[in-house]
Amino acid sequence: ERLAAFLLPHPRTGREASGIGSRQPAAAPDVSPRRDGCPGETQFDVLVVGGGPGGSTAAAFLGRGGLSVALVEREPFPRFHIGESLLPANLPVLERLGVLDRVVDHGFLVKYGASFHDQESECEYTFYFREGKPWPHYSFEVQRTDFDQILLDHATRQRRVTLFQPATVEQV
Repeated sequence: ERLAAFLLPHPRTGREASGIGSRQPAAAPDVSPRRDGCPGETQFDVLVVGGGPGGSTAAAFLGRGGLSVALVEREPFPRFHIGESLLPANLPVLERLGVLDRVVDHGFLVKYGASFHDQESECEYTFYFREGKPWPHYSFEVQRTDFDQILLDHATRQRRVTLFQPATVEQV
């Protein structure tokens, strides 16, 4: 039995067509969501809403597990998000996902800990990631625009993941 169904966005008119009062970005006239030959209403095993790190990771794992996945992202990538400070425990997840080499090769800043500085008290504390844990003693400071794109690209390379972007879920 299918777990989710969704409708692709319907054509917008009036205020929605101009983007006023609409959360969905207007796409260029010759750009449409990737459909891979799917009609307007499509059945998938799983619907993942949002193509950020969590959604892309979930879609990739589910697709690799044999489920058909509709991955729906409202905004076109690349999109701006505040940077992300990954923790060392994230690295085994990225490795299991099969994307760690791409993250390493991208050249993100390697970090071995963090420093916190309180301007009022002038106190500063630096801590370093511990060695001897089931994960490395380092991690990365990533630019979300690049990191999110790496994860989304990886998810869409999974055979059973179909990306709809830009698109919004209107009915489940």
